Amino acid sequence: MKKQNIAIAILASGSSKRFDGIKLLATIHNQSLLAHSVQTMQNLHCPLFVVLGAHREIISPTLHTNIIINDQHQTGIASSIVVATKELRTYDAILFSLADQPLISAWHYQKILDSYSKHSCDIVATKYTKNKQEIIGNPALFSKNCYEDLLALKGDKGAKAIITSAQYKTHTIKCDEAKYDIDTKEDLALVRQKFSQPLR
Repeated sequence: MKKQNIAIAILASGSSKRFDGIKLLATIHNQSLLAHSVQTMQNLHCPLFVVLGAHREIISPTLHTNIIINDQHQTGIASSIVVATKELRTYDAILFSLADQPLISAWHYQKILDSYSKHSCDIVATKYTKNKQEIIGNPALFSKNCYEDLLALKGDKGAKAIITSAQYKTHTIKCDEAKYDIDTKEDLALVRQKFSQPLR
């Protein structure tokens, strides 16, 4: 299995308007949501970067890892993907994760890394079912073959069109925990409840 030069980018630049507060500093499992995400990723032993935008003056002092600033965060998630890709384009691949999916374990992220090393593919993405719809998306890893398209992204749309493009060979890994993302206080309460259950 070939050792790949892979960077991890945690996308955490949103203003969390629906949450009514600074979502990433909400506590879960006795630590902030963002700190939990960072700790999970540190177990993978890859270069780790956090993309910050809104509330960065308050959030950045709580971190002890590499930070990438997104000054265009108000335009949507695409801007975070673009700024991270520009910063990390010297790596063979970038694994993008969202800071508000805390139920995803290091085991799943490691499986993404292993699958990329094992299979000859451009993208490794996560597959799950939410509201009876099958979704293929984050967390997702993109090889350098995809960087040009990632840099062309705009607005509040992520990289789903790239993931599903026939242009690239994509490998998907099922992860039911990915459907639990936190947008509201109610979402946070549900995820806190899920933390009391055994995780893979």
